[in-house]
Amino acid sequence: MTSKDIGWEHGKPVGGNRKIVRCNYCGKVMYGGITKLKAHVGHVTGQVEPCPRASREVTDVMKMHLKTADNPYYQSMIDEIAKAGSGIKGSSAYQIGNEYLDEEFEELEKYLGDIYDKFSTFGCTLMCDGWSTRTKHPIINFMVYCDRHMIYHSSVDCTNVKKIAQYIFKLMDEVVEAVGEKNVVQVVTDSELSMKAAGQLLMKKRKNLFWSPCTAHCIDLMLKDIGKIDNVKETIAQGKKITSFIYNSDKVMNLMKTYTRKRELLRPGITRFATEFISMESLLRHSTELKKMCTSDE
Repeated sequence: MTSKDIGWEHGKPVGGNRKIVRCNYCGKVMYGGITKLKAHVGHVTGQVEPCPRASREVTDVMKMHLKTADNPYYQSMIDEIAKAGSGIKGSSAYQIGNEYLDEEFEELEKYLGDIYDKFSTFGCTLMCDGWSTRTKHPIINFMVYCDRHMIYHSSVDCTNVKKIAQYIFKLMDEVVEAVGEKNVVQVVTDSELSMKAAGQLLMKKRKNLFWSPCTAHCIDLMLKDIGKIDNVKETIAQGKKITSFIYNSDKVMNLMKTYTRKRELLRPGITRFATEFISMESLLRHSTELKKMCTSDE
């Protein structure tokens, strides 16, 4: 069960392990727990690659959260140290960098090994996703999903390479070979033309697996098109003005939370464009409270 940390609204633990987290927006899996996820969504450079799909509003909220003293792990650490009383000795640099690191590595290897052992029983889904790094380098990630667990397999830097169907097909085919053709039930990618064509080529060669377009990506494209309708586009723009006004000021944001009983207006969705519509629904749901806030003495 996850804690009340705001970060868990933006990602989920993988396989029940809170040290391994998957981003709700781009699907990136990170080792390091909720702290790494918040840095990823909040675009905190130097720790992890920034999320390419989180909306500007969500990123700004997370940045603001990270700037405060609202860090449950820090206070928990202080509380546990206080319980131990005086005279407690901290771990040495050698223990942290060797003994404890080795223990974490062994635990992770066991976790991955348990998932690998399930491949032949349950089969697995290979997921292929393209994105860009902070320095605009194009990357293709490969993830493997099996029995409600998802693990990272590999990444390919596609800088100066044309991502045509034949090239993507070759990459997919190599990963299928590495995972084991008999273990792979399907390959999931976005619905971009070269990805689709590569999937068709893969099915032609590997007769016992299927290519499927990513449902989240399809929904994202549908919502994107709906958002282009004039009256919808105008309404979303007006909603963004309201949320930007509120979240750009700590004072106004804190005042808003007193009226909404600490509920946020910006709620992350599975896809980037879904977040915009969820935010509109949130504004509508809290319209009475927001009107009271705007007419209050504060």
